[in-house]
Formats: sequence, structure tokens, C-alpha cells
Amino acid sequence: MPHRSRVKGADALLLGAAVTFWPLSVIASNLVGIPHAERLVFLILAALVLTVLLTSALVGIGVRRTVAVRSVSIGTIVAMTWGRLYPDFDRALVWTSALLIVAGAAYLFSRFDESGLVPPLVVALAVALLAGPLLSLLEKMSSWGVDETSPTPSLTVDMIETPDILLVVLDGYPGLITMERDFGEDKTGLIKSLGDRGFDVIVSMWSSYPTTSHSVPSLLEMSYPIETNPSGKATEQALYDVVAGDNQLVGLLEGAGYDTYMVESGWSGATCGSAFDHCVASPLNDEAMFITLQNTLAAPIVTASHPFTIGSVNTMKWLIENIQALEDDAEPSFVFAHLLAPHPPFFLDDRCNRVVDANRETPFVTSRTKGYFLEQVACVDSFMVRLSEVAGPDTVVVFVSDHGTASRHQLNTPGDLWSRDDLTERMNVLTAVRLDNDCTIGDGLVTPNLMRRVLSCYTTRPIPELRSRMFKVGLVEVPETEVEELLTSMP
Repeated sequence: MPHRSRVKGADALLLGAAVTFWPLSVIASNLVGIPHAERLVFLILAALVLTVLLTSALVGIGVRRTVAVRSVSIGTIVAMTWGRLYPDFDRALVWTSALLIVAGAAYLFSRFDESGLVPPLVVALAVALLAGPLLSLLEKMSSWGVDETSPTPSLTVDMIETPDILLVVLDGYPGLITMERDFGEDKTGLIKSLGDRGFDVIVSMWSSYPTTSHSVPSLLEMSYPIETNPSGKATEQALYDVVAGDNQLVGLLEGAGYDTYMVESGWSGATCGSAFDHCVASPLNDEAMFITLQNTLAAPIVTASHPFTIGSVNTMKWLIENIQALEDDAEPSFVFAHLLAPHPPFFLDDRCNRVVDANRETPFVTSRTKGYFLEQVACVDSFMVRLSEVAGPDTVVVFVSDHGTASRHQLNTPGDLWSRDDLTERMNVLTAVRLDNDCTIGDGLVTPNLMRRVLSCYTTRPIPELRSRMFKVGLVEVPETEVEELLTSMP
């Protein structure tokens, strides 16, 4: 092989850095939000194979290997980052600028291939690319902090019945009070449909926290796992561990002989931990993969497969197709599933068909997107009714939302400035429960007490309930008198 066609160390370093720097940056910046890091490793390997093949093809048609490696590396860097321009520029302009940069770099590399300045510049570029993720990693580790979650007093239960239990979180579904006051939606039809199938739909049901990362752990831990604003990432990791199965609900049910399942949602805070006996993995394009690819030139393709949309479809499909098999096995089953709908984006119509449209891709419900939101709500409604038809009458089914909407942009407002309307919209949550006995859940409830009350219907003694508490943005606690007023609220 001619000397000029050999791969030099500096060239190989540049090619590897170009492929790895952006996925590694995502991992380094999100140490607690990568449920499947192996997927990003696969992405790196796939990109590396493509760059090697492209480099080999260029060499095969007569391009010097040094020029080919350097040009492909610049092309890879552009491909990894140019997707950030899509929201602001026309697609044709994005692609044209990318091609011009790569073409210009290839010309300069071929023009100055013999220059002694090129190798040091190549090394400097590679080092700069790899230094970014390393510095980000060091910064995140230095601010890791300590776990500030609140310990939950240990519970023990003596279950006299062990029905199959299905717990489904409906992300961002407002409660009946909010649906009527803010969206003018009369949910009588849903209440009747679920009521005919044995459900009690709770009107005055409230999340204790305004965000998923706090609300879902409070539901599963059956407590208030966080009471002060955390100062580091260690607390966030501890909360994600609760979602992953290190929680009181899973522990109690496993102790009672349950076979436990988790259906991953695709959200960055949800991954199956070792506490679950069975795991249903999220689709390949989960939130971490989406964040990575959304910044590349593949952004338009990736947007069409938003992880919250395909994750919701996957979760609904799995539950409907598998619940009967779980009911027919020899032991009681507990299934925890998190449906990332009707949370934005609103890419599902009222029949749960995917409709990818830029107008539906929004972080909030607004007057312009209200119709799309209500379509996605209708999709979730039809899913709940369908699952209640498929699941046998002896299966306990719990539908509960983690929080409501934020059309008033209250998530960007300090908690101590929230109005009563801000609080009601965000914290009133849809909840429907079907038990297989004469026990009733009742009204005026916060999410940490929900599963305590459900399990109490099957234990020798009721599980003690906690004092009702609620926290706004910044973990500003709602005064006890206001909490009591909300618990007695009705449409």
C-alpha cells in the first residue's frame, strides 16, 4: 500500500472523535437520564462502520486516504450537529450549507495535504471534540451531591386476596375539574363507559407534585420522597431508582408472591430495574436516542418517530395484547406501565393514528393546540375503555395521571406566585379505579395515598394513610388549609 494511503494515528483519532463526540456529549450531560446507554453505543458503532465504508470507497476511487479520512470526519461532524439548525432555517438551506462546508473542507485538505500544518490541526480538532464530553462529565460529577430524598417508614401488609393488579400512569391527563373548567369538556361519556365496566372515577384527585420525576416516585413509593429542592444529581438518580422498582409498592407485592412487570415508556427517567421480574423494553428510539439524533441531519426523520408517541403506542399495544395471558397464569401479577400520553407532542389523533405535523409538536397546550390535545385525550379515553374490556373482571385496574396541563405556563412561574387556577390545572389529575370486590376508593385523595387505599381493600388491616400534602414548582409546599379546600373541590 502506498505510504500516502495509510491511516495515520492523527487521522484515525479524528475519525473516531468525529463519530463519538456528540453521543458521548449526550451521555456526559445526562448521567441520570440514559436508560439504555447501550443504544447510544450501538449508534456510535453504526456511525463508525459507515464512516469507514465511506472512507474506503473514496480511497477506492483514487482519493488519498489522508484527504478521505479528514473529509469524511468533517462531514461526520457536520452531520452530527447540523440538525440544530432545522427549527430556524429552511431544510434546503441546512443541507446546502452542510454540503458546502464539507466540499470546502475536502478542497482545502487536498490542496494542503503536504503541508506540515495539517496534522497538528487535525490532532487539535480531535482533542477539542473529545475534551467537550470529558469536561461535561467532570462538571456533572463534581456537582453530583448527595441523595436528599426522604426515607419512607417501612410498611408491612398481610394480603388476604392477591388479584392481578394493573397500574397505568397517564402522563399529563388533567382531572375532571380541570377538563370542565379549562377545556369545557364534559367527561360524562367516559365516566359512564368506565362506570359500566366497574370503575370508580375520582373527581377530586390530586397529584402531590407538578412534575413526572417527582409525582411517579410518590405514587410508587406511596409517600413524599422529596420535600426540599435538591442541590445535586444524586437525588434525581434516587428518584429514578424508585421508578425503576426500588419502591415500597413493588417490594410489598413481591413479598406477597406477585410476579412483577414493568413496561418501559421511553421517558428518560424510566428503566426497568432488577426489582422487576419482567421488563418490556421501550422502542429503540427512546428519549436519549431522540435527543441525540434530533441534533443530527436525520432530525426530520427522527421527529416523525417521537419517543413519547411511539412509546405510547407500544405501551397500549402491549397491554391490550398481553393482559389476558397474565391473568391466565398461575400466580398473581403486578404490571406497572407509564403511558406518555396525552402529554405533548400531540401526534396521535382521536383514533390513536399517528399524525406527524409541526403544529402538533408543542411543549404546552395553547389555544392553537387545544384541539390536538383533545384528540390525544380521546385516544387515551378509547384505550382505557378497550383495556377495561380486555382485562377480566377479577383484575384490579388503576388509571392515574401524574399531573395535569400547564397552559398558564405555571411551570415557568415560581411556586410561591402560583394562583389557585395555576394549582388546580396542574395538580388535578384523572383517576379511575376498578376493584374486584365491594371496596370503594372514595374522593378527596392525593396520589401518595392512592395505592395505600387500593391495597387496603385486600389486606387484613387498612394501611395507614399519610397526611395530604402538595408541592408546587420549586417544591414550595401548599398550605394545609388550601390542600383541604382542594380535596373538597368539585366541578
